[in-house]
Amino acid sequence: MHVALVSHAWPPASIGGVEVATAALARWLSRSEQVSVLTREASPASVPGRVRRDDSQGFRLWTVELPRDPAGFVRSFADPDAERAFGAFLAEDPPDWVVFAHLLGLSVDLPAMARAAGARVAIALHDYWFLCPRGQLVDADGRRCPGPEATACSACVAESLVPAESPVPASLLRAVRAVPGVARVAAAAWRRGASSLGAAGWGAHPDVVYRERAFLRALSEADLLLAPSRHARARYSAWGVPAERIAVLPNPVDSGATEDPPPRVPSPRLRLGYFGQILPTKGIEVLIDAYSRLPEGQASLSIHGPFVPFPADPGFEIRVRRRATRAGVALAGPYPPSRAPALLASVDAVVVPSTWEENAPLVVGEARRSGAAVVATEIGGLPEVVRDGVDGLLVPPGDPVALAAALERLAVDLGLAGRLGARGRPPEPAPLAAAALLALLRGVDTPDPHALASG
Repeated sequence: MHVALVSHAWPPASIGGVEVATAALARWLSRSEQVSVLTREASPASVPGRVRRDDSQGFRLWTVELPRDPAGFVRSFADPDAERAFGAFLAEDPPDWVVFAHLLGLSVDLPAMARAAGARVAIALHDYWFLCPRGQLVDADGRRCPGPEATACSACVAESLVPAESPVPASLLRAVRAVPGVARVAAAAWRRGASSLGAAGWGAHPDVVYRERAFLRALSEADLLLAPSRHARARYSAWGVPAERIAVLPNPVDSGATEDPPPRVPSPRLRLGYFGQILPTKGIEVLIDAYSRLPEGQASLSIHGPFVPFPADPGFEIRVRRRATRAGVALAGPYPPSRAPALLASVDAVVVPSTWEENAPLVVGEARRSGAAVVATEIGGLPEVVRDGVDGLLVPPGDPVALAAALERLAVDLGLAGRLGARGRPPEPAPLAAAALLALLRGVDTPDPHALASG
C-alpha cells in the first residue's frame, strides 16, 4: 500500500507534537509500506511554491516553501501554491491513501484533490483547527471559547481579515495590516464595533463563513477521521461530526533516540521540568507564578522549548523571561527530539500547566516512558492520560495556588514523584500506532460523503 502523509510542518525545523508524531508514523510505516510525505516550510527566505525533495529517510519527502502572510486569513487555509505542489505530488506517484495530519498554511481543498486523484482520505483531528482559526478554541486574548460561531469568530480573527466592503484594494490593506501594531488596533476596533452593534448588527465576515463551510465539507468527504483522544472526538461530535465516524488513535511516542537514556539519579530536592512550545495557552506564566510560591531551595524548575510568536500578546516572551529570571527558573531553550529521553531523566516531575483544551500532548507519553511523574491541568484530554493520585496529579487550569500546592506536595515527599511515575501507563509505541493505523486504513468502509452535510 502506498500511504502519503501531509503535515503543516516537519522536524527538525519544527518539533511540535503533530509533526513529531507524524514523522514517527512515517518512519515506521515505511518499514512495510511505500510512504511519501508532503510538508511545508515557512522561513523568511522561502520562495513561494518552490519544492525541495529528500529521499534519504526511507520515504519520499517533499517540502513546499510557503512563506507566512501575517494578514492573510484565507491564504492560511487555501494557498494556491500549496494546491499546485500537491497536484504535482499526486501526479508523480499516486497514493492509495492520503493521511492529512494538519492543513494549516496549506489548503482545505487538498482532501478533495486527493479523492479526485483516486486516493482515499483520512484526516487527523490533532487540535481544533477545523473548528477554530486559532486551532486551540481560545479567543484573541487567550481565553477559552465554547466553540465556533461566525460572528464571534470574525471579531476574534479581525486582525487578519480584509473588510468585506472596502474601496481600498485587498493587497494594500493586507500590507498595512502586516505593520506591527496595526493589526491589533484593527482587531480591537472590530471587537468594539461587534460589542456596540451586537451580533445581529455587526454580522459575520464572508471569509469566516466560507472557512466554516469549506472545513465542514472537507470532513464530510473524508473516508476516515482520526482523533488522538476521546475528548477531541466529543468536541467534534458536538459540532455535528458523527462520533461513529471518528476513530480514536493515540499519538505514538518515538523520540528517535539511538540509545537508552541515563538512569534517573536521586536528588535532595525536587526537580521540575516543562517540555514543549512556549506560548500563553501553555500556562507558562501560571507555572512560574506557582513555582515562585514554593519555599526557597525546595525545588528547581527548568523550561525546555522554543518561544512561539503570539501576535495577540507581543510582550509575552519578554514578560516570561523577566519573571523566570526573578524566580530563578532556567529557560533551557529548544531541544531536538533525540535529546528528550536524557532531559526527561534529569527531572522528577513533568509539569503540563496548559490553559487550553489539550488533546493528547506527546510530553505525557514521553514522561511516562522516562518514569517521571506528571502534574497537569484537569482540562481537555489530559484526564484521560493522567490519573489524579495514581500516576500523576491534576489541578484546575489557570490556578497558580492549586498548582503550587501540588508541587509542594511532591517537594515535601520526595518519594511521591517516583511512586507516581512508576505507576504510569506506558505510552503508545510508534510501531503499534503504525500497525493500528494500517489496520484502520485496510478495514475502513467508505462513508456516505453526505453524512455530515445532512447531519
